[in-house]
Amino acid sequence: MNVQFRWGAHALVVLVVALLGALLTFVPAGNAAGTQPSATAEPSASAEPSASAEQLARPRYSPPKGPIFNNPLGSAEAQYRVLNQVQDAIKHARRRSTIKVMSWNIMSRSVVTTLLNAQKRGVRIRALMDHSNLADIPNPYFKRLRRGFVAQNQNLRRENWSYARTCKRSCRGRGGQAHGKFYLFSHTGTARNVFMEGSANLTAASATNQWNDLFTFVGDIPLYSFAGSVFDQMWRDRPVRAAFVKKKTANGTLYFSPYRGPNFNGDPIQRLLDNVRCKGALNVGNRRTIIRVAPDVIRNERGLRAARRLKQLWNQGCDVKIAYTILGRDSHDVLRSSSGRGPVPLRHLVQDFNGDRQFDNYFHLKAISINGVVGRNRRAHVLMNGSSNLSGMASASDENIMIMRKPGATLAYQRFITHWFDNPPRSARPLPLRPGAAPVDPYAHVDMD
Repeated sequence: MNVQFRWGAHALVVLVVALLGALLTFVPAGNAAGTQPSATAEPSASAEPSASAEQLARPRYSPPKGPIFNNPLGSAEAQYRVLNQVQDAIKHARRRSTIKVMSWNIMSRSVVTTLLNAQKRGVRIRALMDHSNLADIPNPYFKRLRRGFVAQNQNLRRENWSYARTCKRSCRGRGGQAHGKFYLFSHTGTARNVFMEGSANLTAASATNQWNDLFTFVGDIPLYSFAGSVFDQMWRDRPVRAAFVKKKTANGTLYFSPYRGPNFNGDPIQRLLDNVRCKGALNVGNRRTIIRVAPDVIRNERGLRAARRLKQLWNQGCDVKIAYTILGRDSHDVLRSSSGRGPVPLRHLVQDFNGDRQFDNYFHLKAISINGVVGRNRRAHVLMNGSSNLSGMASASDENIMIMRKPGATLAYQRFITHWFDNPPRSARPLPLRPGAAPVDPYAHVDMD
């Protein structure tokens, strides 16, 4: 049956007025923290919305899964892409939910404000970092976080109190440092059991001075629970007998160091490299395995072992490119040797943009992508990421290492590393040193491990 509607003149006027009113009052949605940050200043979190405003603005928020990368030379959005992923999850954390933060350094005004606002909403927070970033350098932001938690705890039940602590050396070992970078959210927006890990600390420098990655997992309960149990061990800040532990889930295998204890049966990164073969790949056009390495640091005996294996793989025909920030002399000599196919392709991905002979920006990833033959698999896509450099210090420290067999993610890292290897950032011409001036340390502002 067809029904026809007839509009009178009065009804038509009412409709037009309503439409005009809607158009005049419409305001495009901005980001959750207010205006976009400038390229040189950290974004402010002072305008963080209340929980009710949050829910009205983004009622279906859920953190995007998979990998993301930032670019310190890009727009404000590109610079803060990784840091904002963590902050958005904090802003949308539900009342009575739990957040666990492990960051080698916490030095960001906006992150601290966002965490304190989450505590006010009734979120229970544990924030942990390495003690050297409180004892050895001024860190007013972490001090503010710790004081703020204590002050706001007075208005809460004891079981809902929040805390910020540090570990002297490794939290679960006897040396090294608390170098992990992972973030746990029991319930943020519509997502539960969220685990984020990668190379990024909660610092302004992670956005404006470093290239970083972050991988987000949503709803992997075994992975979330395992990482949470290791965090709880770290929180107690006592050495544990089984310091090296791992958990395999549908998403991959997550490892935590230090490399000691009854479960340790070899460096998982070295074992991965030892299992690579160079020829016969069925997922690469020229059938040669592609390896992209961005470890930030390659040095000490552990870095030397990796360098020797990468040189072997290059000589055997693999397509290898290595982007680094710090390279030990022994590792350098191995990788640049003229034997076999000649030197392995290396790129020192650092930038001195004002010519003062100190590096201002630098690659901070700790990642390896392998596209080709791994073991008997001739169509393998394997990705390693996390907080662990190829160094001796990393083997003694609290580190998170994730190894995944995900084609899309592996190729995303391969493209990212290859792009910056092929298009390195430009540095300014070094300024001349004044006669008698002391030598300048180019790594003065670089995270050395």
